[in-house]
Amino acid sequence: MPTADARRGRPPRLTRKAIVDAAARLIRDHGVDAVTMRRVAAELDASPMALYRHVENRDSLLVAVLSREVESLVSPELPGEPAARVERIFVWLYDELDARPWVVEVLSRGDLYAPSIRWAVEEILAGLIALGLSPAAAVDGYLTVWRYLVGTLIIRHRTIAATSTLDREPVQTSSMRGADAADFPLIAQTGTYWPRARANFDFGNGVRAIVAGLTAV
Repeated sequence: MPTADARRGRPPRLTRKAIVDAAARLIRDHGVDAVTMRRVAAELDASPMALYRHVENRDSLLVAVLSREVESLVSPELPGEPAARVERIFVWLYDELDARPWVVEVLSRGDLYAPSIRWAVEEILAGLIALGLSPAAAVDGYLTVWRYLVGTLIIRHRTIAATSTLDREPVQTSSMRGADAADFPLIAQTGTYWPRARANFDFGNGVRAIVAGLTAV
């Protein structure tokens, strides 16, 4: 005769993988803030205390989800030239994070991190040092481009969310086109170009410009 647990469909035992899977589902469906130990336990029909036998706390659970996401990525083929190598890694990170906004949300808080991505940081630092920067300057350069990457993605996804329901042109667009040429001649001159510039924004071009500027000093 099947047990009560079997009739309810409860897994025979709790595993770390099942806990990480449940947290990942919550993030995908409801966002990072939906992940609490209590809610993950409810998803698994388990007690919150049972989770602590497999994960230390909520932070370690989020790191586990982050690490699994990173480990699932296919690393890019890298060119030999240092500047092109740095750009390729950052563009790859941008594309992968663009498809995973929740990861950007977690990383932008400045706390949690996936140790499995350290290879990319190491490659970027090596590339910047090969271009003539000191190790400390390479770290500064990495952080400059990283913040450009994260900021760009946050703006991109928030803009999509905010403007998709508008029944009018965004004010940021209309205000540029409507600038008075007498007071703001350059804005007025470029007013009709702003929407196209926003739509066709190229992250890779920005990385090249930043790296060129960093290594020209």
